[in-house]
Amino acid sequence: MTDEEKATAKQEAQDKATAAKEAIDNARTNNAVTQAKTDGTTEVNNVDPQPEAKNAAKKAVEDALAEKIKAIEANNDLTDEEKATAKQDAQDKATAAKEAINNARTNDAVTQAKTDGTTEVNNVDPQPEAKNAAKKAVEDALAEKIKAIEANNDLTDEEKATAKQEAQDKATAAKEAINNARTNDAVTQAKTDGTTEVTNVDPQPEAKNAAKKQ
Repeated sequence: MTDEEKATAKQEAQDKATAAKEAIDNARTNNAVTQAKTDGTTEVNNVDPQPEAKNAAKKAVEDALAEKIKAIEANNDLTDEEKATAKQDAQDKATAAKEAINNARTNDAVTQAKTDGTTEVNNVDPQPEAKNAAKKAVEDALAEKIKAIEANNDLTDEEKATAKQEAQDKATAAKEAINNARTNDAVTQAKTDGTTEVTNVDPQPEAKNAAKKQ
């Protein structure tokens, strides 16, 4: 309980004890005194304050954590490993927040711990590093391939265009495979396969070779 909740509960118990003693003073018979004493001690014992401030604050943190985990799970740009790391980060921040709430002495301190904790949890923002890096590798391979195609003057403009479209299509397929990968290993495999496919585009100067043979 917070200091304020303790003070409220102690005051309530004190008020009940005062009322009980007044009832005892007003009693005329032994039986009435005994009844007033029994009623009074029961009233005092029944004072049962609940740690409402801390419970509400911890629930707010738990709700923020549940929302964050839901958002992480729904983010399919992340690999399973990235999701697991982000969820653990959010869980750790929620645990720290609840510990701070437990250690708070006053209502204001509880509110501050709740605010800080929910902010920390909400600020967990995992980035899809594995997939972004893999897609960049594919895009870099595509840029190099297009550069090589453009520099190959044995190819006609049409052959260059066909080859560049083929490389683009392979890069697009690779990035789609990367997006669909669930694990870091699957992302790496899709990247390797994709960059190999793009790199292996090898247009031949068929038109000029055929013309020179005639």
